[in-house]
Amino acid sequence: MEGGDGGVSMAGRGAPGSGAAAATVRELLQDECYSDFLNEDFDVKTYTSQSIHQAVIAEQLAKLAQGISQLDKELHLQVVARHEDLLAQATGIESLEGVLQMMQTRIGALQGAVDRMKAKIIEPYNKIVARTAQLARLQLIFQRRQENWNGLPFPSSEDFSDPGIEPKSPVFPTVSLLFWITFSFRSPQSSE
Repeated sequence: MEGGDGGVSMAGRGAPGSGAAAATVRELLQDECYSDFLNEDFDVKTYTSQSIHQAVIAEQLAKLAQGISQLDKELHLQVVARHEDLLAQATGIESLEGVLQMMQTRIGALQGAVDRMKAKIIEPYNKIVARTAQLARLQLIFQRRQENWNGLPFPSSEDFSDPGIEPKSPVFPTVSLLFWITFSFRSPQSSE
């Protein structure tokens, strides 16, 4: 009860006529009829069953209605007394909601920009990954071919007797290498 009383007296501070209102609220809090409602372990079913057993339902209903009426009056007085503060808080909440809405809009725009950047990055990245995998496979193929070629002689200029190509020509090594690679890559089935 003391915590509830302290909360009421704090709420009544600074308002015109708050002394009388605080006294009215204190009277309500000290009344036995209302003290049960302030307990943290208040149970509606237990309270109702006790009221039925005591057969004072009409009296308790009248007291509760009177208490509700007094609390409504006190609430009205508090709202009137703190009208400016309440309006300022409501305005502050409205402006805060506006700021939050603006932030949500900006976050949405930023998310859209990030999505566009992802789209621009993903395609080149996927190409790089695919080309890297392709290069790794080619390197593996060439490595295996090289292991198989170790026993084969590299063709010399005498191996090619084409009269149109001179051995000292700068094109000759390239042509001879391509010719050698072409015939070396032939599978045994293709030569049959």
